Amino acid sequence: MDLHWKIKSWGEATLVEIEGEVDLHGAPQLRAALTELGAAPSARVALDLSGVSFLDSTGIGALVGALKKTRETGGQMAFFGARDRVKRVFQIAGLLGALPFYQTRDGALAALLPSPQFVSSAGEEAPGLAAHNGGGEAGD
Repeated sequence: MDLHWKIKSWGEATLVEIEGEVDLHGAPQLRAALTELGAAPSARVALDLSGVSFLDSTGIGALVGALKKTRETGGQMAFFGARDRVKRVFQIAGLLGALPFYQTRDGALAALLPSPQFVSSAGEEAPGLAAHNGGGEAGD
């Protein structure tokens, strides 16, 4: 299965819905996209992992690397919606308790945004960043 993601605005936060296999094939492109999002000063990025069907060590490296870069610019990143098998990979790597994981989108966004903004914001696609196929097709 290919790797795809959609980037949406949510008030002052960015919501990234990730689908597919986060592995050696697509992880570098995902890391680049997430690092770019997190490069903005005080960026707030919520990653929806509910559509991730597979995650390997390269995928973990991409997500942790993007989190680190986001924090370096004073931003925050939160993960939510991971399936049990994906959570298990983080657990085996000893990262499940060390990373900002939340059960739901609301929990992750509430951790990233002040309450009034969280309540009043509606998810809309970010201009020019609606969707990306990170499947690594020739010429990408």
